[in-house]
Amino acid sequence: MRRACRARARTVLAGSSEVFCWCQRAIAETRKRAKSGRHAIHGVVINLALLDDALATAVTAAPSRLGGALFEGDTTDGFMTDA
Repeated sequence: MRRACRARARTVLAGSSEVFCWCQRAIAETRKRAKSGRHAIHGVVINLALLDDALATAVTAAPSRLGGALFEGDTTDGFMTDA
């Protein structure tokens, strides 16, 4: 499924700019667990039972390289939200 989605995105979004962010797995897990109780919607959207699978998938994630500008960033130490 993931490969099919990536192939479709490359076709539909060809030439688009892309933002690809990453962080250490432990940081991602902490953030996801914290989000689940922060807003009511996150309790519905983030299924903590699926967190291990999502984190395993995230470890192998890579930019789609759509052909436009690629902006990459390591958010391990946080990120700016007011830029």
